[in-house]
Amino acid sequence: MHCIGANIIQSREAQLSVIMPQFKGNLKVRDFKVSIPNQDLEDFKNLLKLSKIGPQTFENSSGDESYGLSRSWVSQAKDRWLNGYDW
Repeated sequence: MHCIGANIIQSREAQLSVIMPQFKGNLKVRDFKVSIPNQDLEDFKNLLKLSKIGPQTFENSSGDESYGLSRSWVSQAKDRWLNGYDW
């Protein structure tokens, strides 16, 4: 019985290694630049300014985020993106 269990475990590990092969690359962090045209950034900022945050409901104000993002978090993120983020 022990051998059967061991074979099942080995078989499962073999299946996982095919589905999720071990990473063999380089995890070294490198600098990079992102170039986004100014007009695209202005369009995004305008859309952000015009976007409305929904009314407060039980689901978006329960505090435990079991229903998704809270209204408070969305409001703070919008304010940060509009007024505090260096685009």
